[in-house]
Amino acid sequence: MLRISPRESQARLKTAEGSAQIGRFADLTAKLCGLMPAVVTIRTSSGEALCQTCVVADTPRLRLRGLLGRDALAPTAGLLLRPAAAIHTCGMRFAIDVVFLSRERRVLRVAAEVPAWRLVTQRGARSVLELPAGTAAQLGLCPGDVLTWRPALSRRRRVRRTSA
Repeated sequence: MLRISPRESQARLKTAEGSAQIGRFADLTAKLCGLMPAVVTIRTSSGEALCQTCVVADTPRLRLRGLLGRDALAPTAGLLLRPAAAIHTCGMRFAIDVVFLSRERRVLRVAAEVPAWRLVTQRGARSVLELPAGTAAQLGLCPGDVLTWRPALSRRRRVRRTSA
């Protein structure tokens, strides 16, 4: 089994830009090392975009980092923590909306405009969506709504090869 350190993976990412094959290997390596998180687009049951570029924090390292160190969250951005049933805003510099989701992606609770230095939990939650403050109220998100998500558009287009 090939083991690559995160530092070596970053170096390969920098040198892999010329070759598509190596680039795909570098992307996979970065994903496995937790350097490049997945990004999804989240929509409400009515089809309205709730979060255009939502980073999925599905590793312990990404969940631990969360939104710490950021000055703000872009209006169309968010963070999906899974698995998670609680979040804290210790050390954060801005308020956020917190949406707790069940296993079926049903909204269990919306905690609006949670300020810094707070702890928010929800029994039965399997994932947590963090959004810019006011987003949930603006879109009318409430308990019982079902959210859907799919991978955001990739930079790379798939090319179908035909044999001559």
